[in-house]
Amino acid sequence: MQEFLHGSEGRIVDVPTLAAQAGLEDRTFLRRFQKATGHTTTDYWQRLRISIARAKLRDTGLAIDQIGWEVGYTDPSAFRKVFNRIVGLSPSGYRRRFASGDRPTT
Repeated sequence: MQEFLHGSEGRIVDVPTLAAQAGLEDRTFLRRFQKATGHTTTDYWQRLRISIARAKLRDTGLAIDQIGWEVGYTDPSAFRKVFNRIVGLSPSGYRRRFASGDRPTT
């Protein structure tokens, strides 16, 4: 399921869909997922999305709100809050610290 989630870039957040993909009941899936990853499905999805956002912040000149949207957050303030909680920096602070100097603006 982790490969499936990574392949979907964290866009699939529907537990019944994931449980069906794994051939399990919802509750069984949730229990096994947490045991296998050490994270709840929500935490895992957020970390996956933030990981993708970190790469976009480093490697592109996209606006922070656009990056948040592209990784699945419709609310820019929610994206910033989750990013800060997981990374320990704001998205703009992360970009200032880690962005490559020759990033494209795509």
